Amino acid sequence: MDFAISNFHLDRAKCQLVPFGIISGNQPSIEQRNLARKIICTRHNIRSDTKLVLFMGSLDYAPNAEALRNIIVNIIPGIRKISREPFKVIVCGKVADKKYADLLELQDKDYCYAGFVDDIDNYFSGVDVFINPITSGGGIKVKLVEALSYGLPVVSTKQGAAGISKETTGDQLLTSGDHDNDLFCRHVVESWNKPVGISEAFLSAFQWKKIVGELAERIKQQ
Repeated sequence: MDFAISNFHLDRAKCQLVPFGIISGNQPSIEQRNLARKIICTRHNIRSDTKLVLFMGSLDYAPNAEALRNIIVNIIPGIRKISREPFKVIVCGKVADKKYADLLELQDKDYCYAGFVDDIDNYFSGVDVFINPITSGGGIKVKLVEALSYGLPVVSTKQGAAGISKETTGDQLLTSGDHDNDLFCRHVVESWNKPVGISEAFLSAFQWKKIVGELAERIKQQ
């Protein structure tokens, strides 16, 4: 908004920032979560007592590709150093650009590449924690808002959580410095035993009904 005001000489009094929104809270029931978890574990041959950690996004996008390499090289080994609980990092997203073909060769015993999935809601519903180790790129991270809308605990870098305030997420979102992998890993282990939940502050800030209502009222006042 500041860029637009400065470069297009707009009247700040007539500008309003509209965030990415959600239609409603997507928090599944316990039964839905259990079913989604069973689907994931069966599909990927994962033990039922395993902690499930999710990262998703188009892997043809450089910031996501960079994040995936960091997951394999630093985050998974870092989690193993501090926890003996079985866990699996599941990554959903396509790799169509040959420039990123090396991502398909990445391997680790605690890593599962799911590829492009048609039922991403099962993954948001069935995992224990969502991670967003993004250290570059701009704008609000849609996948992070989506994960929070399912009630998931989320661990992110500071860059990955840009545009989302602590006041709206409470303890459901923990952040670390962009290159502080040690703290990031500690947050993951801390978060995967948290209960799921959506705060009223989050719904108030990100529900389209609320956003559009405020925008309509603002327009009436002009």
